[in-house]
Order: sequence, then structure tokens, then C-alpha cells
Amino acid sequence: MKRFAANRIYLSVSDVFTNAIIELSDDKKLLQVNLLSEVSEIHSTPFYNGILLPFDKETCLQCLKDYLNDTLHTLFMERVFHIGDDVTSLSLLSGPKLFSTGELKQIEIKELL
Repeated sequence: MKRFAANRIYLSVSDVFTNAIIELSDDKKLLQVNLLSEVSEIHSTPFYNGILLPFDKETCLQCLKDYLNDTLHTLFMERVFHIGDDVTSLSLLSGPKLFSTGELKQIEIKELL
């Protein structure tokens, strides 16, 4: 089992979790997403300052080229994630001004899966 926590986790345009933890099985199936305030034991879970998206790095790079918010709607029109679904990629979008100004110029993308 793998768990990742972050400021935001997107599973769809309407399923956005703030300060949450995503849990995946060893075979990369989505088990659950919970708010950090509702989870009692997270001591071995890494917390990432940024946004977790269930897409690969190349797809996320395309998001940034096309401006994140509009492209997220398009991405999630093609693929919405539910409990039990396969999550073959998980990428972290992070940057010093991502949450304070929404500025996308200094965004880094790192694949976690």
C-alpha cells in the first residue's frame, strides 16, 4: 500500500480534496481519499506541498502549456477517477507561488508513481 498527502488532490473537476491523503493498493488501485483531519495515523506518509494529479508528467506539462484550470476540465472529461480505479501515474505540481498567486511560471512537475 502507498499513501501520499498533499495540499490538494484532484480526482475530477468536482472531486478536489484540500489537505488530504490518497491511498493506493500495491497494484495501484485507488483505495480511498481522506482529509488529513480525519486520519488518525499518518506518521509514515510523505506530505507534498502542491497538487497531486492522477496523470503522467507529460500530460501535466500539457496542462501547464494550456493553462491549468481550463485543461483540468478537459483532462477530467476524458478520465474521472473513482474508488477501485487504476491509478497508473501520480504527478505533483509544485511551485513557490502556486497557492499564493496562482502563478504558473515556476511550476515543477515530479512523477511520484
